[in-house]
Amino acid sequence: MQGEARRPATIHTHSWTIARPIAFEGEAGVTGIHREQALRLLSADFSLLRCSPSVGCIGDFLLQFFSLVVIVGIAFSYVDAFAQTKSSPSSDTIKQLPSKSVEITAVRPSDLPTVDARGVAIKPTSELIRETGSYLASNALEAMSSSLDIREYGILGDIALPSFRGLPPEYTIIYRDGIRVTNEQLGETDLGQLTLHGVSNVDLIPASSAILLGGDAIGSAINLVSEVEDSNTLMLGTEQTMYEGASGFPTNGYYGKFSVKPATNLSIIGGGSVDESTGAFPFYQDSAHPNVLRQNNDAILRSANLTGLWTTSDNTTIRCIGNYFYVDRGVPGAISTEGYGASDFTARQTDAQSFA
Repeated sequence: MQGEARRPATIHTHSWTIARPIAFEGEAGVTGIHREQALRLLSADFSLLRCSPSVGCIGDFLLQFFSLVVIVGIAFSYVDAFAQTKSSPSSDTIKQLPSKSVEITAVRPSDLPTVDARGVAIKPTSELIRETGSYLASNALEAMSSSLDIREYGILGDIALPSFRGLPPEYTIIYRDGIRVTNEQLGETDLGQLTLHGVSNVDLIPASSAILLGGDAIGSAINLVSEVEDSNTLMLGTEQTMYEGASGFPTNGYYGKFSVKPATNLSIIGGGSVDESTGAFPFYQDSAHPNVLRQNNDAILRSANLTGLWTTSDNTTIRCIGNYFYVDRGVPGAISTEGYGASDFTARQTDAQSFA
């Protein structure tokens, strides 16, 4: 019996080829680094797809599929590493420019004045009044020196304390013709009570020299020098000040001065002044009260001075001086009530000082 032709037992075989799996494209051959353009699976040949009796179609397919995944993963890793190498050049691409030297030449002045910290500043009262427009010491002394600061805490009659080179007010002492005016108890001088009527010039003496006038003049000493006239004169004057939003002249002053020379060796000079203010200045409180007047803020200052100068036959000079200061001012307190310009409507503060 002729044997029957049988197909030989076959095994499942399939193959694939990954030919040139990676290709880089760019301007100069192998330069591109984009992953989606780099990896190309050029061919995959699944042939002779037959089932193996020992493994089975499904198992053989899964085995081949996972092998393909591993190969593709290795290819992507290589592409990523190559791209990082290309994107991180070994040398810096920033262009380095050579440094340039700049030379500046100038002639050093040889006649620069030397400022002596111990120097005494002396200014006539007329110059201070011309620069500030006020006879009040709290205003006029602001033009004395840039090192002298007058800390004012209000308007006419309110407290004004001197500070030399940032030191506390107790380190600046005030004198009138060498006689101490500064309060011994408080150690401070309220310049808001003083005027420059009857004063010819002001001396500002820094600490290194001021210590000669008093042991506590650590900052500076200010000496107010009285006027001396050689002729018979009489002068009367007034100052009227108005402010926007205020009615009339809320601040005004009246002053007078005389000098007589009854003998060739005797001169007498006297004067007085009155400065006052209503203190009713408008201010903005809130949207409901945009224009409120300050209340119990009035002040009045009175001052008088008398100076006599007698020269004896042996040219000995005898000077007699007398000064009087008085101030009365309201103490309005903090503004705590809507529509009102004060919290206290009756409180007053009065100070007076005299010496001869």
